[in-house]
Amino acid sequence: MLDANAPDETLQRGLALLSQWLHRATGERAFILVDEYDTPIHAAFQHGYCDEAVGLFRNLFSGAFKDNASLHRGVMTGILRIAKESIFSGLNNLEVYSILRPEFSSHFGFTPAEVGTLAAECGVTDRMPDIERWYNGYRFGGQTIYNPWSVLSFLSSLDHLPRPYWLHTGSDDILRELLVEGGKVDGADLEALLTGGVIQKAIDEHLVLREVRSSSASIWSFLLFSGYLRADAQVGEDALGRPLWALTLPNHEVRLAYRSLFAGFLDRGLGGDDRTTLLCRALLAGDIAAFEQHLESLLVATLSHHDLGGRLPEAVY
Repeated sequence: MLDANAPDETLQRGLALLSQWLHRATGERAFILVDEYDTPIHAAFQHGYCDEAVGLFRNLFSGAFKDNASLHRGVMTGILRIAKESIFSGLNNLEVYSILRPEFSSHFGFTPAEVGTLAAECGVTDRMPDIERWYNGYRFGGQTIYNPWSVLSFLSSLDHLPRPYWLHTGSDDILRELLVEGGKVDGADLEALLTGGVIQKAIDEHLVLREVRSSSASIWSFLLFSGYLRADAQVGEDALGRPLWALTLPNHEVRLAYRSLFAGFLDRGLGGDDRTTLLCRALLAGDIAAFEQHLESLLVATLSHHDLGGRLPEAVY
């Protein structure tokens, strides 16, 4: 394992063996804390080896958490539960607490009181309006929560200028595929969110990662649990009995993430940022000939003949 050439069978026994050795050496049963357990599953999903990854982690976690006499308690954290992926099929007595549950809701980030204390200790109480506009806005189990990474990054910066710190901490490959390239999300919903509006969507806490590309309900659930939406309140049920939630954008930092995503799509399709500016200027000025030229370039660069199949070939437009 240290040489990075162990077979899967050895890797799958790794956590169980480690806890047993710790128990033997100290006489104390081990705590096993697994943070971001779902991140490698996301990567596998994105790059086409999901079955192999699910099989490996199912056995790894089962060996660590089921019938392990050297385990005192195990805690796993991640963005998604990834239900029905058989990752947890070998486990029982598993308690799951999502951001919609009240338990532990204040521990997902900083509360307003904690942010106020931190700002006072750093001598930037006067910057609280900026901190609130940029990094506040999450609602976990009814508790208002600030983005901890962004708050700490802001407070530790020398100039104390708000920046999209969280935006650059991970890949947006799945997000780009779902929102821009997948065509499964209604543009009117995105427009409402970006202009400060509220949309009502069914949210499934038992998200099936394999189905996220084909189900709009899964897409909204993914956006919520990955931090790109805020669930303000449950407002009823849809026709299938799924809970409907009022969804908004959490803060200015997340709004910039969406804008950056769409701007990047335009830049790639048009061949550069300057052309995006030219397209927008032509549209606003009513220069139809110039706008048509830039729009044609965008369509030729971004559309595939695969997009034009099916019963509604024009829907891609």
